[in-house]
Amino acid sequence: MTEETEKPADNEVEINGIDLEALYAQHDKWKVALRFNNDMQANYTDEITKYRDLRDQLKEDIYAIRDGALEAKALRDEINAEVALLKDDRSAANSQIKEMKQKRNDAWDKVKGIRSQLKELIEAQRAARSQLKPFYPMMRRIEEIDWKIMTTTMPFDQEEVLMDELEKILSEVSKRRKEVNYEFTNLNFEEAKNQIDEFRTAAQQYHELMIQSVEGGDKIHERILNLVKKSEPHHQKMIELFGQIDEIQKEEEAAHQKMMENVKELEMLRQGQDEIFKELRTIEKKLAYFRAQEAMAKAKVREAKEKAILDKKTEEALAKYKAGKKLDMQEFALLMKKGLIKDGIKNNEREGEDNEWEGEWED
Repeated sequence: MTEETEKPADNEVEINGIDLEALYAQHDKWKVALRFNNDMQANYTDEITKYRDLRDQLKEDIYAIRDGALEAKALRDEINAEVALLKDDRSAANSQIKEMKQKRNDAWDKVKGIRSQLKELIEAQRAARSQLKPFYPMMRRIEEIDWKIMTTTMPFDQEEVLMDELEKILSEVSKRRKEVNYEFTNLNFEEAKNQIDEFRTAAQQYHELMIQSVEGGDKIHERILNLVKKSEPHHQKMIELFGQIDEIQKEEEAAHQKMMENVKELEMLRQGQDEIFKELRTIEKKLAYFRAQEAMAKAKVREAKEKAILDKKTEEALAKYKAGKKLDMQEFALLMKKGLIKDGIKNNEREGEDNEWEGEWED
């Protein structure tokens, strides 16, 4: 990682009292944690790859099996489409059977109805005749009174008696008439017989058509059964293959689940890696700052040493100069840099002139 030399914020590092050994120990600890995290990420990456490859292989197996299952399904559906058409034909035959049966039954019902009607009318006639017998004497008495009143001259009181009797008889007749059901239809027996024969013939014809429809329906049903037998192997193969697909899909889903579990673990490790990097950056920032401070301190010490050496050399050069000894170029340059001698004065002109330069020394 790149070391940073800039000074951290006050809340990130405290220069005074830094325990460098503890800081380096923490740095080593986080380095170990980083290596462990990387190793774990590699392991989980391998697991993800393994389960992804397994999942993808299982998907390919599913696609291959599905092709066979769909082929079997197509063959089954083709046969079943023919079966569906035959079922429509059978349904039409059944409808025709039902229709012919209904018409046959309706014809027989009409035959039975005419016979029942004949029987009821005969019974009604007999009952009516039996109920009308009590009316005969009263009707004859009404005719007698009516005839006598119209043809005989008699006193009023006698005629009034006859009129009272007539009124009583008419009242009784009216009362009994309400109780007697004598309304019936005279039936032409020959016509009724012809109708019975006509409906009986129609019923027989409908019955024969119904039998023909039944035979046609049986043939259609037999063809349906043969096609169903032909379709069954394709259906069973389709069921088996789709069953295999279901089992493989469970394995594929399990592999995908394992892969996603490892993906989650890897994501957590990456998040942990970010935290490790964060800690390492903080520690290395502290270490970088300390190393910079340490380098600055060493530089100051080195500068101080160099200054002391330089000062000593300058002092020695100045002593030689004062003693009137000849200076070398380095010594001369040192004195010139310090301003201890004037420009342009040669070394051989300084011999024996120490007192003349006493006022020109610079502290």
